[in-house]
Amino acid sequence: GTFTAPYTGKYQLSGAATITGCTIATVGLLSFSTSNRLYSTGGSGRTASAIQFELINAALVDMDAADVANLLVQTQGEAGATDDVFGDATTLYTYFSGYLAC
Repeated sequence: GTFTAPYTGKYQLSGAATITGCTIATVGLLSFSTSNRLYSTGGSGRTASAIQFELINAALVDMDAADVANLLVQTQGEAGATDDVFGDATTLYTYFSGYLAC
């Protein structure tokens, strides 16, 4: 998803992603990429028996009017370089939002 700031100010960005289909990936990252910098969680580990990552990140970021923020999801160590972002129509397993905080 992409968030575009309608006004200059500080924005609260929040996001979560549930990644499934993991077989050997050991680290999951959820980051916000803005026009000015990258805001990263630093990673979430997974046990050998788990088949998914549940990643959450929130940040207060400076944005100018029309600046764009993107949600980035990454796993490391997966052999096939493919995992699934999980969600459905009724439960918010994966989301991205932003609002003007001040």
